[in-house]
This record gives sequence, C-alpha cells and structure tokens, in this order.
Amino acid sequence: MQHKQSKVLFERAMNVLVEGCSSASRGPMNYKPFPPYIREGRGSRVWDVDGNEYIDWQLSFGCLPMGHAHPKIVEVIQREVAGGTHFATALEVEVETAELMVSMLPHVDKVRFANTGTEACMTGVRMARGITGKRKILKFEGHYHGWYDGLLVSSNPQYVTSLGHPNDPVRIPDSSGLTPGSWEDTLVCIWNDVEALERVLRSHGNEIACVVMEGVMSNMGVIPPKPGYLEAVQTLCREFGVLFYLDETVTGFRVAAGGVAEIYGLKPDIVTYGKALGQGFPIAAIAVPIISWKVSNMVKYCIMEVTMPRVWVSLLQKPCLKK
Repeated sequence: MQHKQSKVLFERAMNVLVEGCSSASRGPMNYKPFPPYIREGRGSRVWDVDGNEYIDWQLSFGCLPMGHAHPKIVEVIQREVAGGTHFATALEVEVETAELMVSMLPHVDKVRFANTGTEACMTGVRMARGITGKRKILKFEGHYHGWYDGLLVSSNPQYVTSLGHPNDPVRIPDSSGLTPGSWEDTLVCIWNDVEALERVLRSHGNEIACVVMEGVMSNMGVIPPKPGYLEAVQTLCREFGVLFYLDETVTGFRVAAGGVAEIYGLKPDIVTYGKALGQGFPIAAIAVPIISWKVSNMVKYCIMEVTMPRVWVSLLQKPCLKK
C-alpha cells in the first residue's frame, strides 16, 4: 500500500490541528508515523484518500452496528434534513423515541436526551447528588466517563507504579488544568474486587452519592466483570444507601439490546447511554426508573437542558433502535 496523499494531509494537519488530529486516538499515538485519511465507507469497508481499501474492524469504536452508509440511515438523514434541521419546540419524534427506549429497557421509566456521553454523565452525577444530598462520588480505576472534571480521574493512568496500594488508590487527574477542588469529592476504588468496594463504602458510605461504573471495563482493552461482581455492587449500594449508577455509554445497545443491565439482570438507579445509540451521531441519554425520577423531582435537582437537531433523534427511532 502507498500512502502519499495521507502523508501530505498529515503534514498540512500538523500546521493547523493540535498534534495533527482532533483526537489522540486518531493520530500518531495509534497510527505511526501518521494515520490513513479515510475518504468514504460502505458497510464493513473503508477507503482512504490513496484508494487503499480496508476491512473496518473498528466501526468507529463500535458506534456503527449497522456499518457505514447503511441505506436506511442515509434515507432518514436525507428526509429529516429536508424537513428542517433544528427547532426550538418539542418534537413528536422525541416522544416516539423515548417510548421505544423505555419499551426496550425494562429497568428504565424516564429518559432525557443529551448531545454527548459527557453531558449525560455530568448530569447523572448532579442528579445523584441532588437525590441523596451527598457530595462524594465513587468511580473505578481505568473506567472512562467522558470529559467532566469530576470524573476525569484515574481513567488512563500511565504507570502502574503511580497507582498506589490497592487498598488506598492514588487519585490521578487525567489532564492538566484540573484544580484539586474539581475532584476532591471523587473517590477511587479498584474494580472487580468486592471486598475493596465494601471497605470504601463502610468508611465513606454516608458521604457517597453514587457508585458510577462501566458494566464492562472498556478503556483498558475489554475486561468483563467477574461472575457475581456487578450483582454484588448493586447489593452493596442498596445496603449502604448509595445510588447505583451504571454508565452504558459504551456498552448500551452493543453487548445486548438492553446493555449490561439486561445481561446481568441489574436495576440501576441511573443509567447513561451514547455512542451506538445514534449510529455514530452525537446523541446520548440519561435514563432512570420511576422512583429516581420522583425523588429527583421532589428535591428539584438541576436537570440538564439540551438542544439538538431533530435528525439525530430521528435516527434513534428510525431505524437504529428498531433494527
């Protein structure tokens, strides 16, 4: 294969884009000495600007379960854009899509859409604090929940030696520019260890609003939960009066139609979705059972307000979720 045009584009990109890319995962960190620049994709294959053809095993990191340029997706985009792209009013398709999601997710009664997984996770944490009146949150080493400052801790530690003792993990900010105040209420625990979680909850359970976690650890390869682990986490959360917050941004509508919650029979208090939810388009959702919604309404927690093009919501209902 020759990559002359990709090389030229990368040289141009280095002049105007930080590190020559819009995301480190698409740049020279993963593609040395430079990434192939993709021109188009159809189904399971993509072609770069030099005409090289590839089988796309990534499919946008799992965001495209229906593949590239699926005819039904293209049809929806063309039709919806022709009818108007953005409105400052309620949309019929919002109702239809929320009804469809609730029908597919037995652990969910209410949905609020967002633009990104980060927005949804940020709101999930705010909601947990509003419901419980507690400040602290607990997350796990290696789990990624977007770019919200309060969760941007120990998601991608560079050196194992910097993590500290398993019984007392060191909180490592994932970016410069984070003030200590942004994560002083974030506790960190090692994952897949029931005893470690129980120790933290016994020490700080009266201060912790929620335990937030990925159902399958997806930021350090793919690491499934040990048998019985997720069920034990849910039980411990109930025991200590802490909300069980399952972040299915990566796993939702991928590992199963109902995500990790469906596979393991879980009933989380808060769930977030994204990525595959919109076939790669920028849309996400925060979903809750009716009891969380009623309590959060009573305490008047600060809900997220969102504006989004109707075409994104339409993609969920027709045809992504239905298919």
